[in-house]
Amino acid sequence: MGDGMKSVTRCLWVLCVIGGFAATDARADNSYSIGIEGFRDSYKEYFIDAVAGVDPHVDVHTDYGSVTANYQHSANGYFTAVDGRYSQGNSNYKSLSGVANHIPDKEGEARLRFGESIVVWHGIVMPYIGLGARLFYDKFKEAGPGGYDRHIAQLYAPIGATYQFNWRGWMFRPNVEIDPLFWGRVTSKLGEIPGYGDVTNAQHGGVGLRGEFMAGQQYKSFGWEVGPFVRYWHVDTSDIAPLPGAPGVGVVEPKNARLQAGGALRVNF
Repeated sequence: MGDGMKSVTRCLWVLCVIGGFAATDARADNSYSIGIEGFRDSYKEYFIDAVAGVDPHVDVHTDYGSVTANYQHSANGYFTAVDGRYSQGNSNYKSLSGVANHIPDKEGEARLRFGESIVVWHGIVMPYIGLGARLFYDKFKEAGPGGYDRHIAQLYAPIGATYQFNWRGWMFRPNVEIDPLFWGRVTSKLGEIPGYGDVTNAQHGGVGLRGEFMAGQQYKSFGWEVGPFVRYWHVDTSDIAPLPGAPGVGVVEPKNARLQAGGALRVNF
C-alpha cells in the first residue's frame, strides 16, 4: 500500500471515530440509512500526442453496483453526517492501443459533513461543508500481458445543500453539491511489468459536481426513498514522475473526466 493510500485510510478511520463519538450523545437526534445503487460510469482520458499532433483518448465504460450507509447526528439546529459507499463493477476499456473487456474495478468513498438545518417555507434547507475521500482500484493486470493495476486516492471538500419538503404524503429531498479536489495520488503498478518499477503521480487540481432527487415516504420508525443521481469529476493533468527502469522517461496521469449516472434506493431509520 502506497503512502497516498495509507493517508486516505487514516482519514477514513478518523471519520468513523468522530461518528462514533457523536452517537454517544443521547440528547441529540440520531438517524441512519442503508442503501443500494446501480449506475453506469463513463471515464475518458485526454492527452496530446507530441508526434502525431492529435488528441487520442482512453474511453472506459463500467457498470457498478453499490452499497451505501449514512449516519447523521443533529442537535440545536446543526448536524454532523458520516457517509460511506462501496462500489464494484466490470469495465470495458478502449484506446488506440486496443480493447479489453470485463476488467474488475472497485471504488470507495467516505465523507464527513457539517451543516445547519434551516426551516424555510414548506420545508428545511440543509447547507453543509466537509471532507471527502475517494479510493479507486483498477485491476487492469487481468487484461493480459502488459497490463498493470492502478490505485487512485483523492481528497476533496464537499460543499452543498439539501432541500427537504413534504407534499401530499410524500417526502422529497433534492440535493446539489460541488467538490473541489485538493489532493490526489495515482499509483501505477508498472513494477508488474518486467524491467520497470511502480510510479506515483501527484494530482493537485480538479472539481466534482453531483446532484440527486430522492422521493419517498417516512413512517413512524422508518422510511424509504428512491431516485436518480449524477456524479461528475474533472481532474487536471498530474505532475510528471520518472519511470524506474527507463532513464530519462517520465510518466504523467492525463487530464480526465468521469461521469456516473444511475439510481439509488435507501431505507432510513
